[in-house]
Amino acid sequence: MSQSIDLFVATDDPIIELAALLGREAGLEAGPVGPDGSVTLSSGALAATLYEHDLPDGDVLHLGAYRYVLSATVTLAGHPGGAPETLLLRRLAATLAGRLRVLLVVDARLGGPHPHEPAPDGPGPAPRVARSWER
Repeated sequence: MSQSIDLFVATDDPIIELAALLGREAGLEAGPVGPDGSVTLSSGALAATLYEHDLPDGDVLHLGAYRYVLSATVTLAGHPGGAPETLLLRRLAATLAGRLRVLLVVDARLGGPHPHEPAPDGPGPAPRVARSWER
């Protein structure tokens, strides 16, 4: 099962400037802006995609306050809390919290495929959020 780990970031900076900042802070290499407007940040097998999202506000999460999301996918049998991608995004959230408004969402299941992943076979799980942190 794959699960999404998402770091939402509120800033008016262009995506390439935010990608450069995130890359410096996390020790990741930022690739060029892709045709879909996204930027991949990576180091070895560790990768996350930064993009301007259009996810709607929910009852619990007000995602419209955040222009960008840095998203990583974790494939685990259990909870993604100890995955390298989760630890990376947690460190980034803590580092950025004094400078930018951020929201870290772990184990988000928003009822549809992630915009940068192929659609799953069959129906997805019901929408829910296991944990989130806002700073």
